[in-house]
Amino acid sequence: MKPMKILLSILLMLVVFTACQGKTTPTETTEPTLAPTEMPAPTDVPVVPTAVPTAETPEEPAEAPVVELVTQDAIVNISWQWSEWLQTDPPAQAIVPDAENYTLTFLADNTLQIKADCNLGSGTYTVDGLNLSISLGVLTQAACGPDSLSETFLGFLGQAASFGMQDGKLVLNLANNAGQMGLLNGGMVEAPPQEPIDTVCDAGIDPAAITIDTLDLPGETLINCIAGTPYDNTQPPGPKGLPDHIQVNFGVTDPSERQYGDPV
Repeated sequence: MKPMKILLSILLMLVVFTACQGKTTPTETTEPTLAPTEMPAPTDVPVVPTAVPTAETPEEPAEAPVVELVTQDAIVNISWQWSEWLQTDPPAQAIVPDAENYTLTFLADNTLQIKADCNLGSGTYTVDGLNLSISLGVLTQAACGPDSLSETFLGFLGQAASFGMQDGKLVLNLANNAGQMGLLNGGMVEAPPQEPIDTVCDAGIDPAAITIDTLDLPGETLINCIAGTPYDNTQPPGPKGLPDHIQVNFGVTDPSERQYGDPV
């Protein structure tokens, strides 16, 4: 019996051992773990301030040069050279080339000397405060070429209505606010010598000895000896002047009342 028990014990152990060998020990699976994402530590980065554009302050328009009021004495015996022309409507500005070819000289006796490119002439002017009036006289009539501004210059002079000074320039304002002429100071001009006027009239005959048959013309007759005027050789187209002479006026008794067109 004893051997039998030993045998059974061995068999039982074999069975248990075999059973243990048949079981598979489960392998532990390690779940993958995500590495923690770490945010980098903030660093002190200097912040450059963005320039904020500021609205530009509009520049104030430059003030127009002021035209100064001057007297007649401030403009006489100066050769004024036409340098620019300002138009009012529409606004425009033109620079005159060769300004020395367009000159205007006011003389103290209210006469003018004018150079308009290739033409020379004279005239008269009157001043009343800042008001100015120019009357053109005798001028040469040469053809100065297609680019000449002779006629334009003379036309503007005839429209002059007032005058003043602006930054050393003579300004002539034209009538009806048409524009301005700007003239540069070209230097002093020597005034022509004033010859003494002979107040004694000697026409070679006594006015009282003259008798006239008026043929029943209405009005009275006035006979006078008129003193001559000195000859002026500086004004084109030639010398001007008269000797002492007899003047007969019909229909007036005072020579100062004589009007242009009255019979003489």
